[in-house]
This record gives sequence, C-alpha cells and structure tokens, in this order.
Amino acid sequence: MPDNPEPVNVAWVLGSQGTSGEIRVKSYTDVPTRFDPGQDLYIDRVPYRITDSSTARKGQVVLKLEGIDTPAAAQGLSGQWLTSPAQDSPELSAGEFFHFQLLGLQARTEEGEELGTLREIIQTGSNDVYRVEKDGKELLLPAISQVIRRVDLSAGVMVVKLLEGMR
Repeated sequence: MPDNPEPVNVAWVLGSQGTSGEIRVKSYTDVPTRFDPGQDLYIDRVPYRITDSSTARKGQVVLKLEGIDTPAAAQGLSGQWLTSPAQDSPELSAGEFFHFQLLGLQARTEEGEELGTLREIIQTGSNDVYRVEKDGKELLLPAISQVIRRVDLSAGVMVVKLLEGMR
C-alpha cells in the first residue's frame, strides 16, 4: 500500500458507556483487530491505547481507552473520529479495496459520462451499495462486478456500467 499521510477513519464515537470511562463507537472498519487491547487509535493525532473492548451490538463496539477513566471524559470524546495510520492497514488482494480508498472517487461510465463523486458506502447483507452524488442528485450503484467495471485509485476514478433501470 502506498504511503498515505492521512489517517483512516475506523470508528465514530457515539458517547460514553458505563461508569469507568468506556466509549461506545460505531465501527467503520473491516479489520476487527483494530479494536484489540494493546492497539493504539487516534483522535486528532493524539494516541489512545485500547485496554479493553467488547461488541455492543451489530456495528458497535465498547472500548476502554487508557487515560479515559470517567463518564465525563468519555463523553468529551463523543462526536469524533477514531483513526488509525493508513500504513497500519493490512495488504489486500488484487481488486480489493478499503472503503477509505474508494470514498471520493469520481464515478464515470465506460463511455466517459461523469456520474459524480462516491460519497457513501452502504453495507447491506449481500453486497455494498455505493452512493454517488452530483449536483444534489444521487445514484445508487450496487458493488457488483457487472456494474463496477474498474477502479483506478491513482487516477481517482471508478468506471461503471449502468444497467437498465439504474437511473
């Protein structure tokens, strides 16, 4: 993976949990080891070591961070991103991408028509759905090989084939 100075958003702090300064977060990572005790996550580039973690419910994790010992301190982190250095992300197989790599790509058809910017990745049970936005209008694209034809990270482009009824 090329060096990327920008950290990766891995979780959004929802609020405090419990009486010892735990925080409840919404996970935005497919790398579950990011929340293992002993791992460091960052808020505004300030490191916080995870001392304990548990799954709260689907997509949510409760974390205990070193130095955050009261509900008030935990609540003070609410509404912030927990990040991880991009270089700490594991290597992926060819044709696989992390969400952070895809967000912001310009979507265009195979014919070169600009469709907009990939703004959100919606995780469903079967496949992800990419929400592309242009001029206040959105287009939902299933993340399947029949639609997503090519991703070129270096060019910042995702080439798609629109199937009938997708507009």
